[in-house]
Amino acid sequence: MIKYDSYNETSNVYDHLMRKIDYKEWGKYLKKITKPFLKNNPAVLEIAGGTGKLAEILSKKFPNYLLTDKSCKMLQQSKIKNKIVMDFTTPSVNQKYDLILCTFDSVNYLLSKKKLLQLLLSVNELLTQDGIFTFDVSLAKNSIQHSDESFRKHKFSNHKIIQLSSFNEFSQIHKNEFRFYSENILIKKEIHKQKIYPFELYFNLINKSGLFVVECFECFTERKCKPNSKRAQFIVKKNRC
Repeated sequence: MIKYDSYNETSNVYDHLMRKIDYKEWGKYLKKITKPFLKNNPAVLEIAGGTGKLAEILSKKFPNYLLTDKSCKMLQQSKIKNKIVMDFTTPSVNQKYDLILCTFDSVNYLLSKKKLLQLLLSVNELLTQDGIFTFDVSLAKNSIQHSDESFRKHKFSNHKIIQLSSFNEFSQIHKNEFRFYSENILIKKEIHKQKIYPFELYFNLINKSGLFVVECFECFTERKCKPNSKRAQFIVKKNRC
């Protein structure tokens, strides 16, 4: 048995696993909430963009678009041409951007407050003075719900994939384990961990990084997010002083 703690194997089936996600509606939502803050033809950076499904939609609206992800194998699945491998906590681009995006709970994969602050400091360096950073995060209520739905079975090509989800309320770690079977033999396993941070911590670290919160919505709505919401959508900007 081979065990990975990355997206080496999942990258090959990621789009199949996420096939029920309505990326078109997600793209519409992101365009709507960011429109009031953007100039014409903004420079856009998507971090942790995975296989680029959102990038395919958003880059039609924003031609000056760069897709990035830490996983080379995930990016290889993308149809987007303008893409590079990049760890979003240590960006390797020199340009500044009017809009930086991070979606699908990717921020939760940062397992320490130090890493989370490092991301926010990096974003501060990459944003133009009037630029915005929008990202979504999973909160405790969402993890509790999904750990109740802890077992999922997927079939892809000649493979069977078992997905096990668990949430440790003490450590606040949400774990997704993917087991890959061929002819009913377990051949590979990947474990993906996310840290579910307290709602208020994001505001504290955002302020500490020299950014400030412009809006914080419940994901996919324009309702104000609360600590007991399932997911939060942040829009942040740079401080001027």
